[in-house]
Amino acid sequence: MRRFNVLAVCLGLLAAVGTAVATADPPTQKSNPNFVQPKLVGRASDAGGFALSEAKLKELFPDYQWNERELAYIKDHLERGDSRAAIVASVKPLVVSAYSDELDAVILIAFPERLVEKYSLHDGDQLIVSWTYPRAQGVPGDIVQGERNLGRYNNGQPLIADFISDSADALKARKSVVTDKEWERVKALTPPAMKRADGKYRSAFPLYSHVPPELLTKDIPTAQ
Repeated sequence: MRRFNVLAVCLGLLAAVGTAVATADPPTQKSNPNFVQPKLVGRASDAGGFALSEAKLKELFPDYQWNERELAYIKDHLERGDSRAAIVASVKPLVVSAYSDELDAVILIAFPERLVEKYSLHDGDQLIVSWTYPRAQGVPGDIVQGERNLGRYNNGQPLIADFISDSADALKARKSVVTDKEWERVKALTPPAMKRADGKYRSAFPLYSHVPPELLTKDIPTAQ
């Protein structure tokens, strides 16, 4: 596992060492116009450097009024977060399986099926996920860590960069250097994760993708 430079310890954060980017405690689930932007600590050695497409984000969540702090947090996440392999686990419903080498596990995220046509998606298609990791929390019910986990985190916050970024060249470049071993790992972990999920997946809403399915509430905006 490669190292990154710690920039600062802000708001009582715990500085993490590794390819992960530590965050403050994530926001509460309820949409809040007074959202306080969690401060990210460090930059992942495999940071994607992806730019946020506000147009894509707002198309996904047309009824949500984004504030500048929320947008700044998502931009920072895509820029500095740990970029790893993800695949399309299912197109009906549309579910993405996002791999974390920190956890040696996949997290399943549901998206609206209209994206299948928009991006010409098929089962097994390769995508890229950007990760940050909340500081110490309980173990979510949807994560089964593999034997290769690094023992630093219990949960993660995944953003599927392909769906909210226009950084096509950077996404293509990152996919080209993800190892075959990592692509094979996400493929191997996805079928048992889908079976365990039994139709229950994480929300695509970027601010709350750390919330496991059993804790999702109706006030979280729905992707359209």
